[in-house]
Amino acid sequence: MTTISTDSRISTGTRLGSMLMDHFFMTMIAMVFSVPGMVSTFSDAFEVTHEQESFNLMA
Repeated sequence: MTTISTDSRISTGTRLGSMLMDHFFMTMIAMVFSVPGMVSTFSDAFEVTHEQESFNLMA
């Protein structure tokens, strides 16, 4: 049976660095999924049309 030593501690700098790396990677993954939707929405917002759009209060 192997025992794990409880004397080995991880430094505060290592924990902080790993937390920042985790935040960075999760943000990049979220951006991969959210940026295409934002680009599509912004391109629709700047489309010039002179047709009257119907306004529906129930939709």
